[in-house]
Amino acid sequence: MVDFFLNLFRFFIFFLVDIVYKVLFRSSAVGPENIPKDGGVMIASNHKSAWDVFLIPYFAVSRFSSRRISLAAKEELFRFFPVGIALRMMRVIPVKRRTVNSKQMSRLNEILKKHILIVFPEGTRTKTGRLGKGSSGVGKMIWECRPTVIPTAVINTNYCSPGGSWFSLNFFQKLYVVYGEPIDMEKYYAMEGDRKTFRMITGCVMDEIAKLIEKHKELDTAPAKIFQKVNAGYKNRLRELEEKGKSL
Repeated sequence: MVDFFLNLFRFFIFFLVDIVYKVLFRSSAVGPENIPKDGGVMIASNHKSAWDVFLIPYFAVSRFSSRRISLAAKEELFRFFPVGIALRMMRVIPVKRRTVNSKQMSRLNEILKKHILIVFPEGTRTKTGRLGKGSSGVGKMIWECRPTVIPTAVINTNYCSPGGSWFSLNFFQKLYVVYGEPIDMEKYYAMEGDRKTFRMITGCVMDEIAKLIEKHKELDTAPAKIFQKVNAGYKNRLRELEEKGKSL
């Protein structure tokens, strides 16, 4: 009964999201057919913006599908009450950045064995525009649950609100989500379930995400002023990190 009402809620939410991703932002997907219709699936994506949280599931399943899809997101997103309620109704699971306790991990694993789970291996949004390192915890989940792993790339969501607020929205920006082909993990499943193996699995996932980003780099576009503003911010952040590294 709970699943029925949550699916019904998702059905109505899709109409609201249509306005955002089809009207205010011109969004499209590449490769949604790569996502299996049943069984455990991990959609592992890069993370550029808070807009990713809704964009990825929007194209991953049909609004008429009863397929369960969940997402792990930072707990800060749940602090604003209306947003928190909506996220929970959409089966978004709050987790602490970089640290997931055993109870949360067990819950994520249970979902991953039968349903679709969206994860951001980097653990946070990029501050430099570059793809960061993935958490070995993602590799551990894959090794333990053996899901179908779909590498995914979101493109241009970092241009949606270049000023970092609702007052700087860049309407009609083209957004893309690219779902890659399933990754063959069999050779890793034959290895010992230790930290080294988990890091290797995560590295493999991140490499596949990087390939998708490179393959579809021609889609990375925005109006000149916004493109320059966002990338100038990335360059400043990189400079800060380099200076911080030199001082250590």
